Amino acid sequence: MQTISPLPVDIDFDEASMAWMANKKRMGNGMYKYVCCAMTKTGKRCSRKNMKDSDHCVVHQEPKPVAKPPGILTRIRYMFFGRSTLIVNPILDLKNMTITIHCDPPPLVCSFNDLTKMMLFYRNIHNISTIERIDEARVDRESVLVFLQFVMSFLNGLDELTKMQTKLYKVSELKAQLVQFMGYTGIDCIHCTSSQWAKISDKLKSDLSRIMVLVFDSLPAV
Repeated sequence: MQTISPLPVDIDFDEASMAWMANKKRMGNGMYKYVCCAMTKTGKRCSRKNMKDSDHCVVHQEPKPVAKPPGILTRIRYMFFGRSTLIVNPILDLKNMTITIHCDPPPLVCSFNDLTKMMLFYRNIHNISTIERIDEARVDRESVLVFLQFVMSFLNGLDELTKMQTKLYKVSELKAQLVQFMGYTGIDCIHCTSSQWAKISDKLKSDLSRIMVLVFDSLPAV
């Protein structure tokens, strides 16, 4: 008959007790409470109460990782292809003369002056109407997309303004600069009727959309 040798029992009960007490504090009457496991600057173990579902107190709790907000390109891509909620009103802030795109936070903001500077930099829409021309101009494609999105947003914002608001100097000035940048005569567009402007605006948006799609397609998938 084969006998089985008993397994050796080698338990350090003192060490096991210390390990078990590492995150507990004696309350008396055989009761214990959980405490923070962190070490203080003096080298002693913290005795503060631990937070719910955590081994640490409020002082030593490790911060939860914060999700990085999507980049500008990703947010524009989602807006452009209708995969993000876009709050249209207000896009144009006539008090601060800015264009604000309320998408996934934080919002995108551009002043009228900055948009004017961008148009002066690119000079004419034809200079960035194809990928070849964008590369020849040695400009960043993503920067072109951001610029085009603000132009598109300004046009969309004009649709939400009253007739009197569109006649404000800063608004009409930027509108004239924009249509000239797009290859139209600024004076004719400023003094056209509402129905005529609606047709011009639709054509401008169509041209912008075509270029944006070209640039999107040339970029790596996000």
